[in-house]
Amino acid sequence: METLVTTSFASPLGPLRLIASDRGILWLRLPHQNNRQSLDEAKSWCAKNLPDSLLRQDPQADCLSEARGQLLEFLQGERTNFSTPLDLRCTPFQRAVYEVLESIPYASVLSYGQVAAKLGKPHASRAVGNACGANPLALFIPCHRVVASGGGLGGFTGGLSLKRKLLALERKALGAPAQHLG
Repeated sequence: METLVTTSFASPLGPLRLIASDRGILWLRLPHQNNRQSLDEAKSWCAKNLPDSLLRQDPQADCLSEARGQLLEFLQGERTNFSTPLDLRCTPFQRAVYEVLESIPYASVLSYGQVAAKLGKPHASRAVGNACGANPLALFIPCHRVVASGGGLGGFTGGLSLKRKLLALERKALGAPAQHLG
């Protein structure tokens, strides 16, 4: 049985919750997904995704402390990328999408179609959107940087208001002019 650790903490966005294994961060719950950050919700996520695991609260776990610090720096505009280890458990297609997302520069965006084209699958924009929607590590894997081809925001698991805030935060941190999306 695998032991996982979890913690929740306050951020400029609202409460965030992390789950980690001994290999890295597994899950980040954003505050606007359903406004719940309970331990029960974390246990439900583990039961669904990692049924042979045991989850315990441990806000002092090194990996959680490091990830919490990096997230707070990011949300204060002081960090442009993450170095905390991730334990990404996903399909090969999702992994390929997430690798492209991680290559999108800070304060930049690509459309779902552009991500699909980078994968060599130019007609897979909907599948790219589905992979973004399944991303358990939003912010660490910046799916908020993927937008609709027509200039709209597209979707985001944390909600469009949060996506707008994140894109504005990144542009402001770089001193870039505001960009109207969606």
